[in-house]
Amino acid sequence: MAYDSIRQRVVLFGGTDGNQTLGDTLEWAGHTWIPRTPAVSPPPLSHHAMAFDKQRGEIVLFGGDSGSGSQLRDTWLWDGGTWQERSPLGEPHGARKHTMAYDETQGVVVLSLGATARSPCSRSVALCAGAELQQGRGVRHTAHDGSAAAEPAIDAAGRDPGGDTDE
Repeated sequence: MAYDSIRQRVVLFGGTDGNQTLGDTLEWAGHTWIPRTPAVSPPPLSHHAMAFDKQRGEIVLFGGDSGSGSQLRDTWLWDGGTWQERSPLGEPHGARKHTMAYDETQGVVVLSLGATARSPCSRSVALCAGAELQQGRGVRHTAHDGSAAAEPAIDAAGRDPGGDTDE
């Protein structure tokens, strides 16, 4: 779920109903959930991350669980009417327990990877810029469950300016 501050709507995609993984796109306009029916959508997902990219006016969706147990590494953009799949260069591995947030200072969506199939406590961080992805080298502090990155140690080019990594 993410808030589109330009259109002033909360956008919800997927999740589960207890029995199955869902692939619905819904928008909250203040009084009721409005089902959206775009021609193309991400596959049904749960445990994915979403954030609004204010600079580009789009919601970015990454990763999640397809319901079959596989962790996806898809990146999708929602412009308020259409989902578009993107394949950023350097796309990270599929993840769960990951988070995303918009960084006003750098004008990018920051993706903090949580657990992966390879590691139950991954500490990698990446920057999503539309279709571009800049890999970060480290994070000074992250929560074990991927809930937050306290101090991303990354500059706009994806470099660790202090040389201090937690890998």
